[in-house]
Amino acid sequence: MFVTVVWRRYKRLIVSTALLFVAYFLVALIHDDYMEYARTANSGNLAGAYLLKWAVLLAATVIYYLVNFPVPSLRGTAKKRPVKKPPLSRQKIKEAPAQIPEERDSADPFDSIRRKKKLKARGDALLHQEKQK
Repeated sequence: MFVTVVWRRYKRLIVSTALLFVAYFLVALIHDDYMEYARTANSGNLAGAYLLKWAVLLAATVIYYLVNFPVPSLRGTAKKRPVKKPPLSRQKIKEAPAQIPEERDSADPFDSIRRKKKLKARGDALLHQEKQK
């Protein structure tokens, strides 16, 4: 199960890393073959072979990083995160009166509760009864 979760989440990164290592291996293999050929033939541009090898390795590495870690400015449009507004302070909530629509449904069972000035909880009622005793 752990392997499945890791594979699903990091599939792109795992595959691209494996391809990068294969590219490194192939470049090294081709470079070594050319170096053996150049030694036996006593000809060839060894400096050019090394420059080409390092240029291909650098290009493969740059492509790897651009694929896995793209730069937002190269994408075209950068994704902007939505800015969350801070919650209203308690003072603003207390100052703002509750807006209750004037038109009420006559079959509304909660209408009498909405019209109360102060609501009391069960605990308040129990405490009030204990004080009266």
